[in-house]
Amino acid sequence: MVESEPRSGFDAARLEVLLAVGTSGSLTGAARELNFSVSAISQQIARLSREAGTDLVFRTPKGVKLTEAGAVMLEHARRIRADTYLTRARLRALQSPDSGRVRVGCAASFTATALPRIIRGLRDERPRIEFAVRSATTDRILLMLADFDVDLAVVWHYSDDELPGAEDLATVPLLDDELRVALPEGHPLAAQPTVAAEDLLAEVLIVRQHLRLGPRLHEATGVSSSSLRILESNDYYEAQGLAAAGLGVAVLPELVAAEHRPGLAIRSLESPILPARRFLLAWPRFVDLSPAVAAFKDSVLAYARTHFPPTSTGDPTDS
Repeated sequence: MVESEPRSGFDAARLEVLLAVGTSGSLTGAARELNFSVSAISQQIARLSREAGTDLVFRTPKGVKLTEAGAVMLEHARRIRADTYLTRARLRALQSPDSGRVRVGCAASFTATALPRIIRGLRDERPRIEFAVRSATTDRILLMLADFDVDLAVVWHYSDDELPGAEDLATVPLLDDELRVALPEGHPLAAQPTVAAEDLLAEVLIVRQHLRLGPRLHEATGVSSSSLRILESNDYYEAQGLAAAGLGVAVLPELVAAEHRPGLAIRSLESPILPARRFLLAWPRFVDLSPAVAAFKDSVLAYARTHFPPTSTGDPTDS
């Protein structure tokens, strides 16, 4: 009698759990992402380890890390997901362009401003298209693209830097987003057409927590960043509210400032303090987009051509 070979495949659901653990770096993060309990995530990893015949993760004070075997298994899980995604993409390509599902990763400020209009415009034309939108930081969105968790994404990087992992992506520039100053109505600086870096030194500056404005103002003016009065906010809309209340002047990207709240006057800077945020539309380079995803891509590009000034980057880098 010929003995059957032992089953060599790994449970697909457990591989997805490993992907979530590898991406988030913790069981808690994976549980949050997958809407599981932490104990369920731990059990799934333990079962996958038994299938593999070796430990796949080990605990650290800051979470968990993959063992060498876990890293090998993670690459296997990514290949499985990529193959599945490509097969589904080919199947979706056979669908009608008037239906289908579009999974979008998007930077928060674009999600809050331009994206709703783009989606609404496309759904007016093709109401059967479904959307799943995930708002996150660029680093997180790039991981989603690499793991095929989203079909395409709007991300940004500073114009004097490169987008990480761009060699695996097709990208199209959308806009260069410069900084603006939001002043309370009646503020003396609101009488000027533009604001100089030196004008900001006497003000309380309301900025996002990640915006390293102090060192940049030091470079522009020579004034020590320690002498600046900076009020950090959690988001740009909070910053607008604080500025409108007269607690200082807010420094905002143009994309956000263009839709500012009442009670503010928006002014340009005489010269840039920080490089522009360069927004890009990105998707995996060697993937055939489904008709619905391609229609959404075209809608984003059409919106950019109509609403944003041309960028300085030239042609799309999609090859």
